[in-house]
Amino acid sequence: MLPTRIFQESPFKALKLLVAILAPIFLFFAFLVLSEETPQITSNGLNKSAQLLAILGGVSGGVFLLTFLILSFQARKTLKCDYERCEILQKNFWSTVGFLTQFKWIEVTDSNIVEQELEIDGSYVSVYTFAVKTEHGQINLLDLKTSSKNNIQGLINYVNKATPNLKYIWIKDSEIGSRLAVDSIYGYSKVGRN
Repeated sequence: MLPTRIFQESPFKALKLLVAILAPIFLFFAFLVLSEETPQITSNGLNKSAQLLAILGGVSGGVFLLTFLILSFQARKTLKCDYERCEILQKNFWSTVGFLTQFKWIEVTDSNIVEQELEIDGSYVSVYTFAVKTEHGQINLLDLKTSSKNNIQGLINYVNKATPNLKYIWIKDSEIGSRLAVDSIYGYSKVGRN
């Protein structure tokens, strides 16, 4: 019997990445500004170093805040799976009520990693989702870009174990060995269940 597990998307993963990128840049410019001239408030106002530091801080804070606001309206999925079923709650940061979808594992007829192309400002971006197919249609479980690698691997392993009726399972490409892959995408291969 499988234990109950919770899997979550994290749209704020992009925000963490932005902070990781902006923080060293901010510190580098702060070092340059501070090494030339100490920021000071004089009778004429701020000196050049203090002005540059204030502008840099304002721009970094503005980019961070704008990114947070945009991401806070993006829907986030939380999956609660047990040995019998999986419930998917989808809501954004601001809402108290979300959209609930559920299915039973015995209803699952296939699992896939689905690639969708989204057009953003004239360029195309691929979005990958781990999904299951039931008699009611495809149910998208997790967006792979907004989930940690451990979270993705945990969900894929869970689905493999929860659906013994399926002929195929998903494993990492590095674990495929001499097995024949039916499909390969996003670093995972669909192979026959042995």
